[in-house]
Amino acid sequence: MRIHLLACLLSVSGVLLSQCVSTHEPGVTTTAPASTTVSAGQAESLDPDPNKPYREMAIQPIAAEPANYTASVICRRDSVGTLLLEMKLNPAQRSIEKLSLAYGLRNSGQKAKQIGQGTGHYDSTSQRYYFSTFYQIITQLPNQQRVYSDLYPVHGWVSTSTNTVGLQL
Repeated sequence: MRIHLLACLLSVSGVLLSQCVSTHEPGVTTTAPASTTVSAGQAESLDPDPNKPYREMAIQPIAAEPANYTASVICRRDSVGTLLLEMKLNPAQRSIEKLSLAYGLRNSGQKAKQIGQGTGHYDSTSQRYYFSTFYQIITQLPNQQRVYSDLYPVHGWVSTSTNTVGLQL
């Protein structure tokens, strides 16, 4: 537990220090795709696992128009709570407009936070939109300290022609 807490504190302090020495102009954001994370001295990939199958399911789109395809799906339901993914696509431009995660957590001392806005692309061969987004659980301790979990990935694909989604959690 102490090693995990120390690793979390080192990660948070590294992020905070990197923001202090930033040379970006105000109002300008730059992003670099991160494909690995380091936790307690071990590197793990943030990319989808090629050996892990996608859990495929049917979805009912909220909107299915040429320039707007919106759907939501429950990604996970467990003892911590429920995780819902909402996606907004633009089939006319073959782009992912928005990926957002919503949470219903059972413990009032916990909250979940989506990290970033997610990334994705359209694959013309499979006619699917592939995406990845991440979240973490933040636990408020009685002494007003917070414990941040590791990043949890949500990888998947959406087919607007078959109204199906595949998830890899």
